[in-house]
Formats: sequence, structure tokens, C-alpha cells
Amino acid sequence: MNIEQARQQAQDENTTPETLTELARSEDRVTRQYVAANPNTPIKVLEKLGQEFPDDITANSIFDLLLLENPESKFIKLSLARSSHTLEKTLEKLATEENQDRDILTAIAKNPNTSEEILDKLIVNRSYFVCRAVINNPKTATKTLDKLASYREIRGGIHKVVLKHPNISQTAVAIIEFMNESNNTPHHILEKLANNQDYYTRALVARHPNISIDLLNKLSLDSNEDVRKYVVKNIKTSQDILERLVQDSSRFVRAAIAQRSDISEKIIAILSQDSSFYIRRQLAMNPCIPLNILKTLIKDSHPLMLFDILTILTQDRDSYIHIGFPKNINVTLETLETEIVKNLATSSDHLVRQGVAEIHQTPVNILDRLKTDENKYVRERIARNKNISLEIIEYLSTDSIHTVRQGIAENTRTTAIILDKLKTDCSKYVRQAVTENPNTSSDTLRELLKDREKSIAKNAKNNLENRQQAHTPFPM
Repeated sequence: MNIEQARQQAQDENTTPETLTELARSEDRVTRQYVAANPNTPIKVLEKLGQEFPDDITANSIFDLLLLENPESKFIKLSLARSSHTLEKTLEKLATEENQDRDILTAIAKNPNTSEEILDKLIVNRSYFVCRAVINNPKTATKTLDKLASYREIRGGIHKVVLKHPNISQTAVAIIEFMNESNNTPHHILEKLANNQDYYTRALVARHPNISIDLLNKLSLDSNEDVRKYVVKNIKTSQDILERLVQDSSRFVRAAIAQRSDISEKIIAILSQDSSFYIRRQLAMNPCIPLNILKTLIKDSHPLMLFDILTILTQDRDSYIHIGFPKNINVTLETLETEIVKNLATSSDHLVRQGVAEIHQTPVNILDRLKTDENKYVRERIARNKNISLEIIEYLSTDSIHTVRQGIAENTRTTAIILDKLKTDCSKYVRQAVTENPNTSSDTLRELLKDREKSIAKNAKNNLENRQQAHTPFPM
């Protein structure tokens, strides 16, 4: 069958549905168009041809019958939404129906008969595909483009399409730059966006460096906690605003205040008594809080507070906690010798005392007190502390728990004399640690060549050979 014959059959209303189905797959566009207009064409075939020939389908004599039979059919609505013959009032009705279908809304957005008002209503859906179709419609109004420019859901490639629209305003351009986190957004744009329905956009305004104090004050009353949180995080936010927000219902807002480096003593005092441990914890981790507040927090009823303060004390001034908050505090050796560490050392929780035993800056007099702690794990950590005194080392080298003695055998502060005593320890783990300690004398290592544990004897032999090869002087 040649093209002319195919076209004639496609137009003929007597052509069977089977033949029309076959002709719908023709490479000839005109043939497919005739099939779309033929009342004998099966509905499933019309559905497939709907996007290519919407006007022919709605002009098809069978369409009016289908419309009467099933007006709620997606095929019917989608065909009307696509057709350039559809009246504006019909398009408006389709656009405002409940349970809206994305395909139908997208078709309405593409329709040349859709008015500016309908196009503006369509973007409330915020669907990527619907918004994209609205942007591509040349009738889309400037006010609609201004709104689309602030939609975070369609940032990126679609913003480039907005910028090419003939109706775009300078406001839309500035908004797009703002949404891409430009620091140069003018104040009048920030004022406009501060009223945006999307809380994310308002949050971006709240953290913007060009925001005014008045606008920060306005957004500090925002109904969304994320917006208020970003008001707190903005360095321009005044102490007056912070003092109001310190009573905020959102713990995340109050936590953001607790993390600021410039909060007043009045705010610090309020936060230290906050009912939420999460807030008090953030305050404890703030490197700028006064020592007297830290002393107050150490008496906190929550058991984890001691661990947090202990964690702070173990860090150097420039180190940071893995979850993003500073672990450091302005702590010197003199500070550590205050009642903070003393209180921690006398905690009823052995895990806290273990932490104190691990801190390298813990004063020796406190470590000396903890060497007799009833909990073996506390004594183990003291045994491994590199700042313990020789008296503590000697005392713990005879501890009844082998893991404590093992810690002493591993400690590089342990002397060759004490290591020599430990060479006959009943625990193989202690004797193994003796072979690995760089302070162990060669004579002690030679004695350990006779150890009943082959692994210990082998390790002693290897270390002796390594010393001889390196020609390094070792204690005798």
C-alpha cells in the first residue's frame, strides 16, 4: 500500500478499527492525522495520538459522544486541555478541579488559549513539569515569572529558561541571583521575599548578609522555626531580638542562641536553666561561656552533661567535635586545677571518673587520688596516662588487675627498673607489653627469650635483633 492509498483508508469512516490501528503506526504524519480524525478509530489509539493531534481528536465526531458518556475520563480532560479549540472558561474549570492531574495541568499550561490569570494559578501546584510549561508559555505574565524565580523546587536549569522569557523583569533577575545565594541582593528584593509563602525562601532572607535590622526583627516573629533559627544565626541580629527569642518555643531556635559567641550574660544565665538538656548541652559546648556557668552546669541533673564537659576539657583549643560543635573551651592548666576537674574526679559515675583519668592535663594530685579508685577501668586509664608520676606508676605496677599492670607495661613513662619487675608477671599480656616498651632494657629482653610463651620469646628476640641492627643505645 502506497502513501496515497494509506491516507485514503485513514480518512474512510468505513475502514475497520484493526486497519486504523495499523495505520496509526505509519511514518507518514498526514496518515496518522487522518486516523486521529476518524470516528472509527479505537479510543486506545486516539489516546496515543492525543499529544500529536489534539485538535483533530476534539474535532472528531466520536469525541462529543465520548464527552457525554464519560466527562470525567482522563482522556477527555487531557484532550480538552491540549486542544487549541478549547474555550478559556473550560480550561479554567479544568485548572481549578480537585484531585488535579499533573499531565492535564501541564497541557493547560502549554495551551495557547490559557489566560495569564490561569497560568498564574497553575504555579501554585509547584510541579516541576507544570512550572516548566508555564515558563515556556509566551503569555506568562511578569508577576508570575517573579513568583517562579523564587521557587526553590525549580532552581537550576529552569531558572535559565525564566531569564530568557520576553516578560521577565529586573525583579525576577535579582530574585534568581538571590536564590543562587548571591550576597549582592538589594534590600528591596529581600523585603519582597520576606513575605514569600515558602518558608525556605524566608529562611534564606533571614541569613542574608544584606538584611536590615528591621527585617530581622520582622522575621524573628515568623511562624516557621527554621526562619527564626536563621535570624538567630545572622551576626547582625541584636541582643534585644536574642533576648526575646531565648524564650522561643522551639528548642532549635534556643540552641542556635546557645551556640553564639556574643550572647550576653543575661541570656547565658537563662539558657543555663533551660528545661531542655539539649539547650544546656549546646551552652556547655560553647567555648565562650564564663567559667562560673560551666561550674553551674557541672551540677546538672542530666548524667550526660558531665561527659560533655569532660569532652570539652580533653580537647585542644583549635579542635572541633565531629558533629559540628566546638569541643574546645578556654582551658589552661590553672583552670583544670579548679573545682571543675575536682568535681568530675569525685563523680559517682565511674565513666566520668574514667574520663578524668584519661585527660592528659589532669593534675597529678587528682590522678594520685584516683589511683586507688575502686573501679578497675578508672585505674586502667590512669595506668595509660602519659602524665602520671613515677610514684603512681610504681603503685599501679602491683595492682591486682592484670589489665592495669598491662597499662603500666605499655606506658612509655614506665622505667626500665619497673619493666624488669614486670617481666615475670603472671599475665602473658603484661609480659608481652614489656617486650614492646622502648624503655625495656636489653637484659630484660634477654630474660624474656626464655619465656614459656613462644610469642613473647619471639617478640623479645625480634626487638633485640632490631636494636642490634640499628646500633641504638638502650638502657642496660
